[in-house]
Amino acid sequence: MKSEFRHGWDKLSGIHEFNVSTSSVISDIDVRGSRQFTGCAVVQVQQPKGRKPHFAVKNSSDVTVFEVGARQTSAYSALSRLLGDPLESFSWEEERSYAGDGTTFLRCRAVVGSDPKAVTGPSIPRIVLDTETTGLHPQFDEILQLSIIDGDGNILWNKLYHPSFKSSWPEAQRIHHIKPSDVRNKDFIEDDLVQIQDILNRAEQICAFNAEYDMAFLGEIGLRVDTSKIVDTMRVYARKYHGRDFIKLTQAAKECGYRYNPHDALEDCKATLAVQNKADGKRTAGSRRLMDAAAKAIPSTESRPKTQANVRNVAMLQPMRSTTSHRRKNKGIPWQAHAALFAFLLLCALTGLSMIFDQDHSNPLWAEVVTELIFIGLTVWEWDNMQKKRKQRIAEKREQGQDAPGGE
Repeated sequence: MKSEFRHGWDKLSGIHEFNVSTSSVISDIDVRGSRQFTGCAVVQVQQPKGRKPHFAVKNSSDVTVFEVGARQTSAYSALSRLLGDPLESFSWEEERSYAGDGTTFLRCRAVVGSDPKAVTGPSIPRIVLDTETTGLHPQFDEILQLSIIDGDGNILWNKLYHPSFKSSWPEAQRIHHIKPSDVRNKDFIEDDLVQIQDILNRAEQICAFNAEYDMAFLGEIGLRVDTSKIVDTMRVYARKYHGRDFIKLTQAAKECGYRYNPHDALEDCKATLAVQNKADGKRTAGSRRLMDAAAKAIPSTESRPKTQANVRNVAMLQPMRSTTSHRRKNKGIPWQAHAALFAFLLLCALTGLSMIFDQDHSNPLWAEVVTELIFIGLTVWEWDNMQKKRKQRIAEKREQGQDAPGGE
């Protein structure tokens, strides 16, 4: 697993790590060396003159073993998210600074106890989730869209979010087409953590395509998940059918006979479900439940803005048919046949011209002239057919999402 994903992934299990300068830590004990404590809790320590409060770790005897102020941004941010949570353990190791100036820093590790929140609803056998983000780095980028469906394709969650720090994301926008104006008046995802956590708690299995990526983003915002429930659909499918770990979602969905509009979190969820079902050995190409789910709108969820780039007829979500009769009905003569016919007509036209202007035919018969004109006309007509066929092929590829940039 990539280190940038490991940080958020560890947080899913309640493991929070951060570094802080040894000299900036306030403690009732000696902070040098390596120390470990159990039965701790994070508390807020108010400061005089309206200054930001400190965050401290206290042991079961109410002794302050670790305290930092707002200037230690990494440690401060990590502890602020653990406020009120019981810690199974809190530890650190002192290491020398990489700058070589003789200073040291503490590599800290806080392990949160089991999530005390009880499940508030019936269990869900399977959920599928996907995100659209401002970039590819969970520690620095933010979630713009989160979608969750169940194993039958029913929408459980689908909302756009206003990022807390990012104001623009041009590279990511080029792929998923979510503009800053689309999320300007939306909620912050932190406001919905309780509801999202409840869905994750109720799920018996959590599927995601390239799960390390999406789950790292969820971990970074403080969500908790039993990682044994997570299934990486990409790796399951790619290993089973291609003997490798990576495959794009657009390619896998195409192989499963599922057509969709990629780079929308909700549509990617439905495509992931189709791929996971095939990997499970389920026949889902004719499933009406998944197709009907594409047209449903849950009142409590929020749809992505309707733009020319993502509005598609629901019929496009129908699986592709590959029978010969369907090809004849919708595509007509294959382009190879048009090319062969054009080459034949062009050869006839050139042969006719050479015969008309041959030295032995200085006075060509009118029949030869008329025949030649017919061949020239047919050649031009067939050239026009070839161009139309070429444009049709390009349009079909765009419709299937084969030319979408940065396909997953």
